[in-house]
Amino acid sequence: MKTCRLFILAAFLGLIFILAFPYIGPEHPEGEYTESIISEYKEDIFFRYSITRFPIRVEAMNTDELVTNDSVKIGVAGQVNEMHFGRIPIGASTTKILEINNNEKTWAKAFAEIKGPMNSFTVGIDTEKMLAPGEKSEIKIKCEPTKSGNYTGEAVMTIISPKSGFFEQLLRLM
Repeated sequence: MKTCRLFILAAFLGLIFILAFPYIGPEHPEGEYTESIISEYKEDIFFRYSITRFPIRVEAMNTDELVTNDSVKIGVAGQVNEMHFGRIPIGASTTKILEINNNEKTWAKAFAEIKGPMNSFTVGIDTEKMLAPGEKSEIKIKCEPTKSGNYTGEAVMTIISPKSGFFEQLLRLM
C-alpha cells in the first residue's frame, strides 16, 4: 500500500514537472534578444507565470582606454528601459538590483536568469527567492567583465505563483 502511494505521488510530481517545464524561462535562439521590456503572463492548471524580459548591456574597457586627455571615461548608466551596467574597467564590478513584489495571496517563487554574451560576465546573487504573500524583496545581478568590448544580452525575471494554496508545497520543489 505504501509503495502504491509513493508511486502515485511520484507520477503526480512528474506530471506537474512536465506541465510546468515549458513555462520556466522562455528560450530564445542565440543572438535574438529583446530590445525593449516585454512582459508575458501564462498559466497552466497549477501555476501562474509572470515573465519579464529586458535588455542588458555593458561597455567593458581596458584601463588604458579609460583615461584620455586627462579625463576618466568610467560611467554609470541609469536607463529605465534596460539593465545597463555602464562603462566599467575589466576586473571591476558593478551590481544592479531587481525589485520584486508578491501581490498574490499565496507564496510565490521568483528567479532571474541572464542570457546571451553577458551571461559569462554576470553572476546572480540570490537569484532565486521564495516570497510570502505581500512580501517585497530584491534579486541582485553583478557584472564583472573579463575582456573589453560592448556586450549585450537579456535578463529574464520569472515569478511563479500557485493558483491555490494547495500547490504551494509543489512550488518549493520547482
